[in-house]
Amino acid sequence: MACLPGDVDFRRLARITRIRPLISGTSPRLSSTILTGAVKVKRLYIKSLPGHLRPGGRREAPIPSTPFIYVLRTFPELSETFILREMRALMAAGVPVLVLAASCGRRPDLAREGSENPLPPVSYLAGRRRAPVTAAGSSSGRGAAGRPAALIKVLARDLLRLGGRPRPCARALRLGLYAWRGVRLLPAGGGHLHAHFANDAAALARYLAAATGLSYSLTAHAYDLYQDPFLLVPNLAAARLVFTVSRANMKFIRGIPGGVSQARLRLLHCGLDLAQLPYRDPPPLTEGPARIVCIARLVPKKGHQVLLAAVAHLQAEGRELDLCLIGEGPEEGAIRTAVDRLGLGRQVRLAGAMGNKETLAVLSRADLCVLPARVAADGDRDGLPVVLMEAAALGVPLAVSRVGGIPELVDEDCGWTSAVDDPRAFAAAMAAALDAQPGERTARARRARARVEAEFDVAGQVEALAGVGG
Repeated sequence: MACLPGDVDFRRLARITRIRPLISGTSPRLSSTILTGAVKVKRLYIKSLPGHLRPGGRREAPIPSTPFIYVLRTFPELSETFILREMRALMAAGVPVLVLAASCGRRPDLAREGSENPLPPVSYLAGRRRAPVTAAGSSSGRGAAGRPAALIKVLARDLLRLGGRPRPCARALRLGLYAWRGVRLLPAGGGHLHAHFANDAAALARYLAAATGLSYSLTAHAYDLYQDPFLLVPNLAAARLVFTVSRANMKFIRGIPGGVSQARLRLLHCGLDLAQLPYRDPPPLTEGPARIVCIARLVPKKGHQVLLAAVAHLQAEGRELDLCLIGEGPEEGAIRTAVDRLGLGRQVRLAGAMGNKETLAVLSRADLCVLPARVAADGDRDGLPVVLMEAAALGVPLAVSRVGGIPELVDEDCGWTSAVDDPRAFAAAMAAALDAQPGERTARARRARARVEAEFDVAGQVEALAGVGG
């Protein structure tokens, strides 16, 4: 194992590998040497143990020397900061990371947030930022060997599955074209492909795998399972491993005929960098309106209409509230109409989209974070929203509805919950959270933070993903 780059956070790597050498006060070069040697010794020792004595009953996965190649539909996306966080954690642990994205997200400035940390190389397959590819390979003169016949065979099967329907078939063909472009952008030495979302990105990864012989895995989230399961069954079936972010999703995936065997299905929560989310006990509520925040895309599954109706109930009871809605989306017009209809113009602000740092600053000042999530008419629902993990990590009390994977993070032990699609019940949950004694708010907030530390640390993602392609 080569010496680690000088910009690695060595203390964090020590925590990830569960090795805690005394590196305080040493130079970066000496810290690198100590940690590199410690990791080598630990791995040799574990490898020498009988299987039943090894951690978890199996040998720890080594950090791969081949790249971990993310395959994404768009990058970066404002609502998908968890992907960037995962990439940076892998890089900090010494895993080489590359990104192949079909297109650039609407907010590329997102990538500059936390720019003190390194960003992986990104190649785009379409749009203005499309990477130039020549017949000889990529601009660096390197590239993986392509297998066009294998790609065409897989693509033809998908076209048959789609029954010749024009729009889905055009979608598959477009992804097949992107895959062939991507072949020449992959490193000649190979790597492992990993897609976030089980529809377009996973299909693109599957086509790349067919065209190159590389393996791929995927992480399934929510809309890709429930609302837009494009080529879901073949995407799941061909993956080396399938990760998903909640137990509710795991139950759903197990019920898909021909999808994925239990042996290849893994629970992998989106993780947080807890060092960047310092906890504090909820401060006592002050005189004046209670500061409430809802951070979510403006789409039906987030339940904004339920929230506004609940706020109207609380206003009718004489409560003073200041509700800030952070996010953007197609429901903005309907939400503004509801605000006017319910007479909530002084209580509700639509703040629009914000970067992650600005969002966390608003969240940390809130008295209550709310999300009355629901199942939309098209079946879409939440997996396990990262913003709820962030609120719990910061010590912000939570009021949520019991839907999807949310109860796996927030229950009555560490927050306040309500039935789905019930504005009066959600208003009661909000009122209970605001009226609770300071000691009770603090106790639940501390239990929420403890749950996040136990189950939602990004270090767990690193340990799960680092050896997938090995």
